[in-house]
Amino acid sequence: MRIPVGLAVAGLLAVVAIEPVASRQFRAGTALVLVDVVATRLDGNLNRDLKRDDFLIFEDGKPQEIRQFQVVDLEAIAADRPAPPGVFTNLSEPGAVFALVLDDMNVDTRHSGLLQQSARRFVDEQVRPGDYVGVMRTGADSPLLLTTDRDLVRPTIDLAAGRRDANDLSALTGSTSDAVPTPGGDGGAQMPDFSALGLFDNAPATRINAEQSLVMLQRVIEYLAPIPARRKAVLLFSQGVAFDLEAFAADSNSRSFETMRRLLAAAREGNVAVYTIDPRGLQGSTEPVLTESPVASTRDAGVDTLRDLATATGGRAVVGTNDLPGAFARISRENRFYYLIGYEPADTGVARTRARQIEVKTRAAGTTLLHRRAYSPAAATSVAAASRPPIASPLPIADVAIAMAPVIYPDPSGGASLAVPFEVGGNLPNGTTVAYSLVAIDRRGIQSGRMTGSVRVDRGKASGLVRQKLAPGRYQLRMQAEVSGRGTGVALGNVEMLAAKAAAPSCGGFMLLQPEGGTPRPNVSRLLRANQPVMAAMVLSARDLTATTLALVVRGPNTPEAELPLGRPQRIADGLWRIESGIPPSTFAGDVELLLLSNEQPVPGCRTELRFEAGN
Repeated sequence: MRIPVGLAVAGLLAVVAIEPVASRQFRAGTALVLVDVVATRLDGNLNRDLKRDDFLIFEDGKPQEIRQFQVVDLEAIAADRPAPPGVFTNLSEPGAVFALVLDDMNVDTRHSGLLQQSARRFVDEQVRPGDYVGVMRTGADSPLLLTTDRDLVRPTIDLAAGRRDANDLSALTGSTSDAVPTPGGDGGAQMPDFSALGLFDNAPATRINAEQSLVMLQRVIEYLAPIPARRKAVLLFSQGVAFDLEAFAADSNSRSFETMRRLLAAAREGNVAVYTIDPRGLQGSTEPVLTESPVASTRDAGVDTLRDLATATGGRAVVGTNDLPGAFARISRENRFYYLIGYEPADTGVARTRARQIEVKTRAAGTTLLHRRAYSPAAATSVAAASRPPIASPLPIADVAIAMAPVIYPDPSGGASLAVPFEVGGNLPNGTTVAYSLVAIDRRGIQSGRMTGSVRVDRGKASGLVRQKLAPGRYQLRMQAEVSGRGTGVALGNVEMLAAKAAAPSCGGFMLLQPEGGTPRPNVSRLLRANQPVMAAMVLSARDLTATTLALVVRGPNTPEAELPLGRPQRIADGLWRIESGIPPSTFAGDVELLLLSNEQPVPGCRTELRFEAGN
């Protein structure tokens, strides 16, 4: 007899769409200027006890009325975030937002190891479930894909190589054919273009490095800026631009000046804080990096530019320190708890597009504040955001509820393909048409052909299934659903397409089917009727299953652990197998965990949570 294991299943798909907690309060008729403010006590801990009356805000030195105020505590909503494993919805409030920009255009090759190590440390130690993280390089046509899948971004970190030769861009980029997104099935790329190579071929080498990095950073900021009522953190890992930014921007006719203007305007308009990080650690030595620990390095003008950029955007400069773990923990804390303050900007007539200086003060003794120092009312990001299709949104959009449960499943034409059962809505009028589209994007930013179609609402929701043939690897899935008069929703999910003949069995997820109207249909929400049978099917990758003992196990807090009968594995391709099982009616009630074991060990990819409820 197996030992019962308790299980707490998070709330499943709600019947109505909800708005992210950080944006609910800030939907007003008047366009407010939103300022996110981090408050820190003298002991270095965050001050979590401030109220509206503790703050004063000034624009160009003139006091402003605080029209709206909100405490954003992402730690408090963490318990409500998870959906059952294998299910992805757009209803959960996203966690913190981190975009890592690896400036290998301005990091010496000798320090490539530290660049990779420090970025990897932040992802591994500070990115939590529900957080969205993206990683891109300035030395390549590198995409930025915000995702909850850390394994999707780690390969980009491993490719960061540093600057081998300042006069040879090809030394950094390699072949760009693997990095340029291909058009989708509808004839157009869905994700923003982050390519910048080849723009500066006639410039001196130092200027190439600087302008390349600034253009990449500018595009990252512009991509994040439209995310509403949310603090967004860009972590720039760099030795810094090799000359003075003030002198760099002094020539108002130069492309460099325009890039800097757009970069700062986008950051100030969109509440994007740039944290600049010099991975070299303490200043003093130019010796090559031979160990995993940060080593000293010579002082250069680039460090000053890192400080200036962080100060200008409301971030911090992490330079001249070997305590990267402590600095990273602080960055994480500051982007999980902060105050959102909204005020109505003054109408200054012809000067409405002029950047205004912002200062926030507090009456709380012993508290320092971190926030952006300026506001640019008419940054070019507004135009870019307006032209961006919803499916390219950095984060999910919850105006229309979506849930999907991607799974690897036998393909009718042979082998295996990606199958994506989905549900839209929950309280929509019957007969309403829902237009949907789905695209898969790999770690290089290359997207599959866009799959489109429409389904009709029945009993408050619309359901369907999309198939795609994809090569093995990890992908982000983006599903868009549009309902006329109701708006558009976007859900983001993750999936790994199995490579055949895995050394140890690996699983492509569960396809769960339950009768609906007499016909077995895929169940997406994992909310099941206890008085109806359930079929569970899965695809395994394995070289050989003859020496493997497989067991499909159900665990629940109120019942002993049970083992379900498994059908004989059916070969669907060389090294790929299909296995089925059935759960008889009225076998379980309440919350249970379903997982596949191989020789008593969990099989990666085959675990989910179910809720059985009485009723027809």
